[in-house]
Amino acid sequence: MEGAKTVIEFKNTCFSYGDRQVLKDFNLTVNNGERICLFGNSGVGKTTALRLILGLEKAGDNSVKCNYKRASVVFQEDRLLPFKTVKENITLFTGCFDCDDILRELGIFDVRDKYPSQLSGGMLRRVSIARALCADADLYIFDEPFTGLDFDNISQASKLINRITQGKTVIAVLHEKRHAQLLNCEIIDIKNP
Repeated sequence: MEGAKTVIEFKNTCFSYGDRQVLKDFNLTVNNGERICLFGNSGVGKTTALRLILGLEKAGDNSVKCNYKRASVVFQEDRLLPFKTVKENITLFTGCFDCDDILRELGIFDVRDKYPSQLSGGMLRRVSIARALCADADLYIFDEPFTGLDFDNISQASKLINRITQGKTVIAVLHEKRHAQLLNCEIIDIKNP
């Protein structure tokens, strides 16, 4: 890694789940403040790459190097606690108790005292985005954050993400290149091994 400027580095990384190889000789360097989108077919290892970055999976050959202090994540699943309200879910891990402006901008301020079971799928995604944006991090990871959102909500969420993550490192997994453009991300195509 070249000094502290490089945040993430994959060097010829290989990773398998049992007999199924999902990454083969994968190389990627992400420097501080860069915004990238991992793009490719289902099963090519996009989410696996994110899991390796977060330390949720380990490459046996230590070919993944990470240099960040705190990551904030929107996972594919909403991962909200069902017994906590929207606002409690957001503030529980972020420490941000003044998240009302973010909730307003995402169009979910009126549901801040409701529980996840009372929300639609699109609202749950926006709560997950709000939770990630309320955290003070130097790395923001978005794994399919726009699933279930219409274009107006995607556009509004993208503007908010861009504003809050300005100058920070952003890594996203998206299924549409136009969404990567909304987030000002460089597209990195991942091919099947």
